[in-house]
Amino acid sequence: MSESVPSQLHRGLLLALGRDEAKSVFSSRQDEQLATALAEILAQTDSQCRADLKGQWSTLHRIFTGGSIDADGGDLPLRQCILGGRPMYQGDEMSVILVRPDMVPHIFEALQELTLEELQDRLKQAQSATDDRSVQDAQIDMLTPIFESVRAVYELAASQRQAVLFCVRHID
Repeated sequence: MSESVPSQLHRGLLLALGRDEAKSVFSSRQDEQLATALAEILAQTDSQCRADLKGQWSTLHRIFTGGSIDADGGDLPLRQCILGGRPMYQGDEMSVILVRPDMVPHIFEALQELTLEELQDRLKQAQSATDDRSVQDAQIDMLTPIFESVRAVYELAASQRQAVLFCVRHID
């Protein structure tokens, strides 16, 4: 993918996608088409349809999977929240992963069931399972508002039977 990759994706972003937006992502067969589709979607979506993961996407994924960064690690449905959907693009520059609308309500329900105490326990488990400094240094008070925005995107998507797209740009 080239320079046309939207730069705002460098911290990780979740987007609730309507039917037309999801079709646009699915129909993007080439890297440039996908970059253009993402830029258009980002220009059209409002803030309630997105969650800025503020660079903490890998920490959140590890929290949801018991410390694993593997997309297949941990238990369903939480492992699908960030990295466990259908890869639409995975390369050196970025990853784009789609969670199907039929899975979104299950993920939202699991997110709803997580209490702040469970979130903190899961963070401690993730911290002990990795040598990644960003995970080890993560604090629950920093992650709580990000987690709440993730839950809000999944709530919106579940209520409107939408897909959720995770995007992260790996290089600047």
